Amino acid sequence: YNKYHSILPSDTELYTDKSFSPENQNIFGSKNLEKISKNQEIKGQENFKDLIDDFNHNNIIWKRASEIFNNQEYTLFSSEISYNSIIQGAIGNCYFLSIISCLTKYPSFIYQLFNSLYISSNGFYEINLKINNKITKVPIDDYFPYNTKTNIPLFSKPYKNEIWVMLLEKAWAKINGSYLNIDNGLPIDVLDSFLLSPSIEKDILFETLYIYNDNKNIIWESILDKIENNKKIMMICLSKDKINNKKKLTNFYYSIVEKHYYNIIDIFENNENGKNEKYFRLRNPWGFNLKNENYDKKKNEFDFIIDDTDDKKEKDNENEYLLSGGDFIIDYKYFCYLFQEIQIFQINNFSFNISISHIQEKTFNIIYLNIKEFKKEESVISIQINSEE
Repeated sequence: YNKYHSILPSDTELYTDKSFSPENQNIFGSKNLEKISKNQEIKGQENFKDLIDDFNHNNIIWKRASEIFNNQEYTLFSSEISYNSIIQGAIGNCYFLSIISCLTKYPSFIYQLFNSLYISSNGFYEINLKINNKITKVPIDDYFPYNTKTNIPLFSKPYKNEIWVMLLEKAWAKINGSYLNIDNGLPIDVLDSFLLSPSIEKDILFETLYIYNDNKNIIWESILDKIENNKKIMMICLSKDKINNKKKLTNFYYSIVEKHYYNIIDIFENNENGKNEKYFRLRNPWGFNLKNENYDKKKNEFDFIIDDTDDKKEKDNENEYLLSGGDFIIDYKYFCYLFQEIQIFQINNFSFNISISHIQEKTFNIIYLNIKEFKKEESVISIQINSEE
């Protein structure tokens, strides 16, 4: 028994998590909410201006998942787990979403976090997280903060009709005390909680590469070597705190956000026409990119390769976003100008805790097994057995 323990509610009773209730104190934290209500400043006030403004204009409510989808069909997972499911909301938790995005490379890492792989009929979910070196079941309900002005969830957004990212974000907010408390953080702390590893120090090799003018080639060769010799590599990168030459940013098709984490999806070289060109494919956890309106293709070097999908536009209130799913490709030399570090997480010898869970869903009994260990040459193995009653 621990403070996250909860009695499973009946199927007919809609579950509300009393320890993380659908109230604004669990968005801002009790002390911050009191200060905001008195029109007093809180720590990091400049980062939460829009959030506080929405609160002051009564634009924030809580909705159950069924209400968010207007009682239309929705699901926990779509047909496959993908980093496209990660869409950041009105809080600076790119460090969290970038690591979750990395884990989608190995779907078993995501599946093992859920005690059930189906939508709950009563809004009750349990998320498996490692807290104080102990794997703990964290109960949450399916209430999410919602912005009535934009008509979308306040924080992470559902991709198509799935909600697994929203649930993981809520569980992370709960164990940290509030949503505001997960603004800014360390990616390695997220990995420690979500991998459920008995010893992350043994199972994951973690390395931070800092980018300087004189080590660009060394970094490139180091990353290339790691990828070629070990496919189980996850990488994220952090943009610079301050980019000095603002005028030079007009060279870039997309606006790069300062002090923001991006996923490194791939790296590759182009040796055509006797040139050796190096590229990174990155993804913005926003799920879209803002076009640099000052960019002039005729006058600037073409540093970004634009996908055909980038021509699709969508209105979000008064802001016009250029959508691309967040993916873009950047020349390595420009990458080194804009980014200050690369974090590499290499799966060395990962040990799963053996878990056998029996879940009854409608006419099926589902048993899923997480197999205990895999070596460098092996794959993550998931087994799900469906059997009629």
